[in-house]
Amino acid sequence: MRFFTWFLKSLYHRQSILASRFRQTIHILGHVCFTIFVALIPYCLVLSVSIWSGITLIEQTLVEEDIDFLITEGVLQTSVESTPSVLELNESHQIIIDPTNELTVDRLDYQGILLQEQSVVFHTANVNQALSYTLLGEGVFTKTDILEKLSDIKSFLPILLVIISIIVLSVMIGLAFLGISLLAFVGHFLQRRNPSITYVHLWKIAAHTITLPVILFAWIIVIGDFIPLLLWIGLVVALYCYLIIRLPQKKKSRKTA
Repeated sequence: MRFFTWFLKSLYHRQSILASRFRQTIHILGHVCFTIFVALIPYCLVLSVSIWSGITLIEQTLVEEDIDFLITEGVLQTSVESTPSVLELNESHQIIIDPTNELTVDRLDYQGILLQEQSVVFHTANVNQALSYTLLGEGVFTKTDILEKLSDIKSFLPILLVIISIIVLSVMIGLAFLGISLLAFVGHFLQRRNPSITYVHLWKIAAHTITLPVILFAWIIVIGDFIPLLLWIGLVVALYCYLIIRLPQKKKSRKTA
């Protein structure tokens, strides 16, 4: 079978998953990498959009709002008397200046940006990403300097987002291989009485078994807030029924007189 045929059948076809123990190791490695890639597509897209929109919001706010602060050696300093100070951007987004770190992301009711003592946090419904002020460099930075830096960052931000996505993908692929190895070890321990099933066989089977759970888990975490739970259950059940219907039926052997 072709690579994508193996991938699709590993989502539902039990016989194909069992037969995967005879595939070449290089194909198994490619299968695991592709599985993690598909699973992380929503996360990387949401992360990229969140960072881009966050930087855009900071840039627009610094231009329009009367905010006075400095960043000295990676530390936020402001003349705002009452902190945290909340700036409403619209009905659902806000910027909070919190140089004393009194707030945490878990306590935020709205999406937006949290300027803390040593980092800025982009908060959305699905992603919380913190970036240190040290990315600006060493020294003292005024609001005008930060606007210039933001303009420079946005010029190469697409490349930076690709690099971040590749790093996240590499880390998750490593964790996937570790999880597969542990899963195969447990399976080998339980099947030690069957000498025909080796650890390598179980490792290859485990690599195909995780396909559907990993993709569903990663996608539900990211876009679960946008789709009600009952709809998710209905979609999964409908997909499962459809795939089961497409399973090849065993031909009944005719009885000879």
